[in-house]
Amino acid sequence: MEKNSIILSTFMITIIISACLILSGFIELSQDNDNKKKIYNNNLLHGLEVHEWGVFCHEYNSNVTSFLTAPPHMPVFYDKPVIYFHCNETLLNVSVEVDIGGDIHVTIPDANITESGIGWIVDIENNSVVAPDGTSYDYLFYEGQMNISQGVVSYVVENDENVTFYVKNIANYTISDVFFIYGKPYDEGNVYRYHTDFCYIESLKPGEEKIVNSEFFDESKSFVTTYHNFNSSNFNNNESLTENFIRLLIKQGLTRNESVEFVDYWFDEWFKTGGYTLGVTGYYSSLIYTMPQDIYDSLLPIRISPNPEKIKRIGLFYITGVPVHLVNDMNWSDYGSNLEAKEYLVKKYNPGFCFGIPGPISEKEINFTIKSYPQVADFVRDKFNTSSNYELYLIILKMNTIFISKLTNSSYYFAHSSGSCTVIHSFQGLLLIDEKGLMTDIIIKDYNESFRYPPKMLVHHIS
Repeated sequence: MEKNSIILSTFMITIIISACLILSGFIELSQDNDNKKKIYNNNLLHGLEVHEWGVFCHEYNSNVTSFLTAPPHMPVFYDKPVIYFHCNETLLNVSVEVDIGGDIHVTIPDANITESGIGWIVDIENNSVVAPDGTSYDYLFYEGQMNISQGVVSYVVENDENVTFYVKNIANYTISDVFFIYGKPYDEGNVYRYHTDFCYIESLKPGEEKIVNSEFFDESKSFVTTYHNFNSSNFNNNESLTENFIRLLIKQGLTRNESVEFVDYWFDEWFKTGGYTLGVTGYYSSLIYTMPQDIYDSLLPIRISPNPEKIKRIGLFYITGVPVHLVNDMNWSDYGSNLEAKEYLVKKYNPGFCFGIPGPISEKEINFTIKSYPQVADFVRDKFNTSSNYELYLIILKMNTIFISKLTNSSYYFAHSSGSCTVIHSFQGLLLIDEKGLMTDIIIKDYNESFRYPPKMLVHHIS
């Protein structure tokens, strides 16, 4: 009996000790988790790297911008910012908060909506996001809408033989990897095909502008994509466009898989279909550029706990509906408009015509011309210091041979010609005005035409 009592006592002591050890383990594990959370909240976690990309979609001259994921079906959004996690260990209760100064459309997995934006508490396992309900995702995802001003002034000019891209950076930061796309439809047996042309510009500093002029599309092909660049080391002409784009994203910090996923979402929207911008049968034009990370951070501030060792966020601006100016459809200004621009062109190019042997100009014709264009006459007297009515008459005619169409408040498209005997030398180009009012011009088209007889419209002799 005494022996059984001893055995029982020993057994009970063993159970008590085991229970204490198990309880101690739970307490220690709980303390470890608490300590881990404290480390997350206060210290840098080495080995944790976070990547994000997002596209800010903006209709030209709109103040509303959307940040989106997939190509948009509405005029403006910020589309698919996605957040990837890279870590060699499992992380519990990771906190991610993004401040959004606008509307929130969707989050995956469901995020908590806060006063300043959105927030998640998730686990990270094998580089995947595990939601509180146990569902695994490749990344965090969100879309919304906010007000942002576009950072560029841009347009396309097409004259059937050439397409000209103009872009100026009006933001206070440098933009990079600028793609300017223009697509023109044509009817091929009731089936619409597209000619697509684009240029690549490595970077534009604040206030910097670029003009790229190219020969137009090869209409013998059903789909053409050509591109032009400024001998950038970033762009390899021997690689496909998709591979070039992937390589640019990798250079900015994304992994190849992330870059490929990005291109899969956006490439056709940007470079093939023209997307929703002007519909299936319309012209389309758009511009894409990458903003610096600090600008992206200021637009969508993010807080992550534990604090990652490295955060790489890539924000692209996608501007749709860039103005297209067709030379054949331009509204040329009347004779009394844009006189300062015409003055610049007259003094630089001295346009005029002379067919056959010039004859004397009657005083009646001189006086008639001066009276017919009083605004031009007053301007010429003030700017050219003419010494006679005949000289005034000649300059008025020179001014009137220049055709100008306003593109923006600081740029014009112009056309003018000069002639001698039966040859006409014609010019078309852009006239640009800087912030100080200084003018420069770029010739886009320069060609000669021969006539057996003088055109009837050219009735004046101008020397």
